[in-house]
Amino acid sequence: MKLVLTDIDSKKGVIRLFGENKKGEKIIVKDDGFKPYFYVKDLPAKKIKKLKIGDYKIVSVKKLGDKHKVTVNESKGVKPISEKIKSLGGKVKEKDIPFTQRYLIDKDLTMLKGFDSDKLKKCGFKWEPRVMAFDIETGNKKGVPDSSIDEVLMISIWTNYGVKKLLINGKEFDDKRVQSFKNEKAMLKEFNRLIKETNPSIIATYNGDMFDWPFIRDRMNNHGIKRDYGVDGSTMTIINRGVSSTARIKGLSHVDLYVFVNKILSANLKTSTLDLGSVSEELIDNTKKEMDWDEFYSEWDKGNLKRIVEYSLTDAKVTYELFNKLKPILFELARMVNQPLYETCRSSYSSLVENYLIKRAKEFNETIPRLPSRSTVGARHKTSFTGGYVHQPEAGIYEDIAVVDFRSLYPTIIVSYNIGPGTISTKGLKIKVDGREHHFNQEEKGFIPSVVKDLVKTRAEIKKELRKKKDPLLEARSYAIKTVTNATYGYLSYPRSRWYCFDCSESITALGREHIKKVIDKAVKAGFGVCYGDTDSAFLTLGDRTKKELEAFLKKINKELPGIMELELERICPRGLFVAGKKGKKGVKKRYALIDEEGELIIKGFEFVRGDWSNISKKTQYRVFQALLKDNSRSKAISVVKKVVNKLRENKVPIKDLVLRTQLTKNINQYKSIGPHVAVAKRLAEKGYPVSAGTIINYVVIEGEGLIREKARTVDEVKEQGLKPDAEYYIHHQVIPAVDRVLDVLEVSGEEFEKQKQEKLADFL
Repeated sequence: MKLVLTDIDSKKGVIRLFGENKKGEKIIVKDDGFKPYFYVKDLPAKKIKKLKIGDYKIVSVKKLGDKHKVTVNESKGVKPISEKIKSLGGKVKEKDIPFTQRYLIDKDLTMLKGFDSDKLKKCGFKWEPRVMAFDIETGNKKGVPDSSIDEVLMISIWTNYGVKKLLINGKEFDDKRVQSFKNEKAMLKEFNRLIKETNPSIIATYNGDMFDWPFIRDRMNNHGIKRDYGVDGSTMTIINRGVSSTARIKGLSHVDLYVFVNKILSANLKTSTLDLGSVSEELIDNTKKEMDWDEFYSEWDKGNLKRIVEYSLTDAKVTYELFNKLKPILFELARMVNQPLYETCRSSYSSLVENYLIKRAKEFNETIPRLPSRSTVGARHKTSFTGGYVHQPEAGIYEDIAVVDFRSLYPTIIVSYNIGPGTISTKGLKIKVDGREHHFNQEEKGFIPSVVKDLVKTRAEIKKELRKKKDPLLEARSYAIKTVTNATYGYLSYPRSRWYCFDCSESITALGREHIKKVIDKAVKAGFGVCYGDTDSAFLTLGDRTKKELEAFLKKINKELPGIMELELERICPRGLFVAGKKGKKGVKKRYALIDEEGELIIKGFEFVRGDWSNISKKTQYRVFQALLKDNSRSKAISVVKKVVNKLRENKVPIKDLVLRTQLTKNINQYKSIGPHVAVAKRLAEKGYPVSAGTIINYVVIEGEGLIREKARTVDEVKEQGLKPDAEYYIHHQVIPAVDRVLDVLEVSGEEFEKQKQEKLADFL
């Protein structure tokens, strides 16, 4: 029977493959013939064959070159038997490769691809998964939902197989999409039935790991309801992982989109706020309906459910649409690194690279290094090396900026210079760094350089195809390859890496610095100006040089570069702004704003892209950039700030634009220094609100005497008590700091906006 491989595990030494057929039926295929193994060097076979520890014994010993392949009867026997072999003087290799991962590699099976359940071999299979997205709304008796006392009020569900509905606890509403229940228990039972009987392949949530599923678990436990959604009849479980948790269903992929966005996509997003509304607005151009929570609970109590129903259904719909948008990337990554979708969406960059290298090791006859010990990791954390080169800018506004950068700088250095743990030598290419010399063999291609070269080549071929015709699947494949390729360098310097290599990482960055410096020096000699440079890119000012001359310059550079290294023109920007540091006119690295030829602002390192500043400061800063870069108007930039200052003093700025958001990084009793967010959190705790590490505290600073922490209030307190925000605080600690360095480029100090500090005040206010 042809199935798609959706999940894998092992139970009592038996591999279990979870598959799904064309009809959507879920099937478990068992294989008890595969046994765990590891490799041994420097010990004769006769000393190994008869080893036995309790019920664990060696099944076979096979000579493979300079090592023996040692197979044992059970995976739990690997550790004690390998430890015994080590005590006899043998060198043990690859004893810590996960059993299921080993199985997939040896059987040449790939997650989310087809396999023949009878032959246990791969086959073609076109899969259209049944996807269910859901979201819950809960009671809120103490300000923060607490599953020990608050009930689930609603569960919204959106699928690609016709089920689009809202389950409501204890309320009636005349809408065919709404199903009402007399109590929470009845509603949760129906939710269970829908999962089990409509048979989804994938359940998508947004922060389901940390909120929706734990809340549902607690409420179902309260009612004695089983959560036996697993294909094998097992219970949905919450697995604790330090400060986080994950919701696991055997054979049914739970995809938490928030975790994937946070770990993998966030670095490339414009928004720094990763709530569902902000992320969906950017990725799928779908603005989620907003709801004031005071209004939500007020309307709920009154039975006015129209807006509430639409809001809740939208949450599930947007979650589904976001999954649909990210599905090609998620699937490509899962297939590429060969791990279940459940694990892929929760993987860090390092684990994606590690799984991919483990998958490729066999074809290169590469021995997989073991995971480092705790002491080794600690020692690695203490090492450091010089990073990328930064050519500091002179503060100011520049015209006609050409941004040129190296295509995948570090990966192409790895390939072009054959740098990897396996190529370290006493001779060959010599790289001097900080008084140290590193040598890399150039005669034989190393494992990691070879793998990275394959990735770079494959992506180049895909991009060539994409230039001919857009293809969402190819675009997803390109993104997946780019993600793993670019993360490989970081993996070499990651302390918990199997392939950790300090010499490699230090040499790669040294070569990176050398190449970007050469580009800058040659650009100056060719008549271009240089206003900034950072790691893999240089910002050249054209002056009287033409784009054609720039292209000729790049062509000449690329002829001189080794291997597959290449310098590209990223964009030409009509105008850009670099700000000064606190101590002088030298600019600050990674803090600039550009406007491209399409009129789009590119902002790096400013408050606009940070989540810990108020909206009023970010909006003001953005409008100042627009005035300076798009409109080229100094007076308009100053006018923007003047108007905001006046609005603040006239109390005309909406409360939502004054809210400050700060996350608690530890429990409140662990704080020695009490900031405003901690002070607010302590008051909430005293009122019975559950606050802990990870809770985001929203507050507004109000008028009055005392320290800022004494004037911090929740939005509810401000509204209920009619409190007035402290205009001067927001002017001097939010708005002015956000634009001060920008205006300093115009030789206008932020202090000139401050009340009674300079004679020029009248010119501005």
